[in-house]
Amino acid sequence: MEKQPNLLESIPYLITGDSYHTVARYDIHSQKKVAQLGYFVLIPTLLWFITGYLAQSMLLGSSISSSILTGAICGFFIFIIERSIVMARNSHWFLIIIRGLLGFVVACLGSFVIDLAVFKSDIDNAAVEIYRNKINIQRDSLGKIESMWTERLNVEMAGSGKNGQRGVGNISKELKSQALQVKEIKIRVDSVWALEERAILNPKDSLHNEIMEKLSLNTIAHRTLIFHELIKRDSMIAVVWILLFILGLLIEIIPFVTKLFTSKSAYELDIDAAEN
Repeated sequence: MEKQPNLLESIPYLITGDSYHTVARYDIHSQKKVAQLGYFVLIPTLLWFITGYLAQSMLLGSSISSSILTGAICGFFIFIIERSIVMARNSHWFLIIIRGLLGFVVACLGSFVIDLAVFKSDIDNAAVEIYRNKINIQRDSLGKIESMWTERLNVEMAGSGKNGQRGVGNISKELKSQALQVKEIKIRVDSVWALEERAILNPKDSLHNEIMEKLSLNTIAHRTLIFHELIKRDSMIAVVWILLFILGLLIEIIPFVTKLFTSKSAYELDIDAAEN
């Protein structure tokens, strides 16, 4: 009576499309090769499930259900690609190059999203700093306008203005009103900025999504631009980015490399002979 595989033993065979009982008749190398290829397909599949989930939940701020659905779609897509690679037998060199390039592109996309998720806090802080600089420019401009009105008010009150009268007059009242309006605008800007800064850094804040949309931080493209600026400014972030990219690339091409560069098992040689 033939041995029936348990769940863990049958998973790689379901992935590669090989028969467990057929491969069991071959040497241990043939059995290990099928198991390796099957499990190696799962690694980038799981990675892409996580990548899709993170992109949807952390970067775009979507719900858990839609994030899981996105992760499942991404994982399924990568599973199909990787499974087609490990199931392929004799291939023309051109197809091998295409599969290698496809793996490289997929790895780049995966590591790119992972980078945005890993450095989310750094990107948010950088965005806050950029926005703070804009607010400071606006405050400086308002401060100059307030100083201008205040200076004109002082000149008018000193009697050196247009009507030449000292003390409070119609013109001085108007100048004082203008200066107070500008001051109120400054106070309002500071108050709004304090609320927005807290909202950006706190996803649970009721204004978080609104502010993120206002600053375009809920778009991957804008976050990518900020991240590239961080890479230019911070060598440590650049090093971690390179390491994550290499790690993502290696994980993505594991099935391809194993299939192409490891010696063929007796089982694979028999399959190739039968197909030829």
